Amino acid sequence: MAKQLRSVFGYTDIRLLDSALILGREAKDTSVSGTLNGLAEGQRVPIRYQIQIRNISVEPGAKGNTVALERFRFAALLPYSTAPDKTEFMSLGFDTDLNLREGQKVVVGKSHIGAGNSALILVLSRAS
Repeated sequence: MAKQLRSVFGYTDIRLLDSALILGREAKDTSVSGTLNGLAEGQRVPIRYQIQIRNISVEPGAKGNTVALERFRFAALLPYSTAPDKTEFMSLGFDTDLNLREGQKVVVGKSHIGAGNSALILVLSRAS
């Protein structure tokens, strides 16, 4: 996946910040929150995130079942330093409806971080 992300977005340094397993039931709301492990060098404050799904449904199809995630929302608070001992937070998020087939990986969104050439790319995959 990293090779594909490099070719599509042109980034040379791609790191996995973290992964989460979300278990949900059909016709139910689902949410998960936590902190990301892949902190930038010298960063003391973790990145907090929350994932919410309004409704999960399974749609049968000729190529297998598809899971529909209605109102999928990813939100993160990214810390950044404004002075040696001062940390502020930047809010970042993606809000969309998604359909995932078994084994499929989907880039949900990409957002630049700060003034440099850094970005957060959110990839979802559906386990078999």
